[in-house]
Amino acid sequence: MKILLVEDRVGLPLIKMMEKWGYETQLAEDGETAWELLKTSPIDFLIADWNLPKLSGLDLVKRVRQLEKYKDLPILMISGRSQKEDIVTAVQAGIDNYIIKPFTALQLKEKMQQVIQGRDKDSPLKKELEQFVAGHEAFSRREGTPFVIFGEPVDRLEELAEASRQTNAQCLVQAGKAIADLNSQYAQLRLGYTLLVNTNDIIRYVKAGSIRKRIGLIAVSIDCKGNVPLLARLLGANPDCDFPVVVVCDQLNDISGDQLTELESYGVRVLERQELSLEAWKAMLAKFASQYVNTGSSQEDGQTLFDGK
Repeated sequence: MKILLVEDRVGLPLIKMMEKWGYETQLAEDGETAWELLKTSPIDFLIADWNLPKLSGLDLVKRVRQLEKYKDLPILMISGRSQKEDIVTAVQAGIDNYIIKPFTALQLKEKMQQVIQGRDKDSPLKKELEQFVAGHEAFSRREGTPFVIFGEPVDRLEELAEASRQTNAQCLVQAGKAIADLNSQYAQLRLGYTLLVNTNDIIRYVKAGSIRKRIGLIAVSIDCKGNVPLLARLLGANPDCDFPVVVVCDQLNDISGDQLTELESYGVRVLERQELSLEAWKAMLAKFASQYVNTGSSQEDGQTLFDGK
């Protein structure tokens, strides 16, 4: 889980404490710096002091809640304000929980866990993720319909819904919505999708010619099991693979500069998850959807299949 701590006085001790608990952390010492980080870096949990230089923690929370990608971001506020009306004001701004100074390490950890557990239980994102996973489970390559391949390190709902994978989940949900929108736009399309956890599984799909011609896009996370840069290079260099190939990462520096240059030379796009909005997914799939419908592809394309699930 990637935590952004916004604290101008005791930030370093808190950061060291949370790193011992296994969290990946970033520190901002004022609200404006935190705001810029939130816009440019994927964050899974925000902990902000109320009283901050430049932009208060309260105003930061209000800004954050206006961003679509952070509407479900867990937020814990730290403050020396203990009046009931202060806590109500913070809750109305959009925080999940509140911890009053001074506090112990155990109290902070318990508050963080309460926020995470509360989000996991009632999160709208989890409900949308359930719909996405249901679409993956309903997919059958034997139907002969077009589809998209997503490569992720896990494919079970419980694992995808973990707080540490929130940015992955949001990205997949937006992709699922884009596919649903295209199916509504093109009644004959019936575009499906499957979620694969290993690059070898993706290669097996691509090797089956009758299946390969129905692939509209392959979007594989850099965290997918196997050698993702090698897979992307092989797909990009294969003239039979005329579908777009996208490598998805949290930040571009997740891939070395040499690998990035090589992949781009093969036409493989490397995109950060924060770039993959609903409209971005639709734009990548729109051309394929239109062509597939206009060429009148038949279900006979899917009759020759490889063995296995």
